[in-house]
Amino acid sequence: MVRFALLGSLVLALVAHASADDKKDVPKELAPFQGTWKVVKAEVKGMAVPEKEFAAGRFIFEGTKVTVIEDEKSKPDVGTFAVGNEKEPFTIDLVQPDDKALGIYKFDKDGKLTMCFATGKDATRPKEFDGKNAALLVLEKVKQ
Repeated sequence: MVRFALLGSLVLALVAHASADDKKDVPKELAPFQGTWKVVKAEVKGMAVPEKEFAAGRFIFEGTKVTVIEDEKSKPDVGTFAVGNEKEPFTIDLVQPDDKALGIYKFDKDGKLTMCFATGKDATRPKEFDGKNAALLVLEKVKQ
């Protein structure tokens, strides 16, 4: 059984609060990410993760900082994110001082955010959103 903890460590469980200055200086390519997102679907190496494993999962994007909360019991870690949107698939990197998760992303017409991250230390950035050799996450923005 695949635990959401695997996803949390894979995509770097991250928590931070951005200052007001960080929010007003957000580059336009990061603007669509800003806010809190809940995980509505997760898949690892082509296998669906049961909803109970990710139901409390949240990503919070504030400025260039990102938060991934696994559940109410887990202690989150802090990191940053960067995107590249020159060509499709668009790229996303989640960065901690000692680690980096390489992924791709897209915003769907229904407003959902789909991200796909490489798995394993020597893995290369995914080229497709199939999740067969990666961790695939679908997020939905939380209304505030």
